[in-house]
Amino acid sequence: MTAEQFGKRVLAANAFFCAACGFALIILPGVLTELMFKTSGSWLFTGALALGAGLVATAAVLLWAGRDTARLAQRLYLFAALDAAWVLASAVILLEFAAAFTAPGWYIVAGIALIVADFAVAEFLAARKLSAPAHRYQRADA
Repeated sequence: MTAEQFGKRVLAANAFFCAACGFALIILPGVLTELMFKTSGSWLFTGALALGAGLVATAAVLLWAGRDTARLAQRLYLFAALDAAWVLASAVILLEFAAAFTAPGWYIVAGIALIVADFAVAEFLAARKLSAPAHRYQRADA
């Protein structure tokens, strides 16, 4: 598998994961907020719907970004940075608002953050491989 194929597959897998999480939040916002949080409120329901819509939109952008090969490395670097920011934000939220989460909610957020971290690493590695100059790996003829 070439680096380009790997990068496109990582973006497609990330899009699938974003879409799955997004549709779950859109279809079951009440169930998920009750499962994840100790308190309930309409703002949690609305937040789940907004996050779900944002994840579905992100999935569409990821699929679009994987179609073009001209700037694939730059887009992979961008999505790796965005995924790393998601992981950092998840950690901050879990540390600052741990009392608001139920045990399953805490594990759901942490588990999703670990999966997103995997995507960030894979995107970074694919982008690095794509952006490496060819002469870097070739011997110079003397």
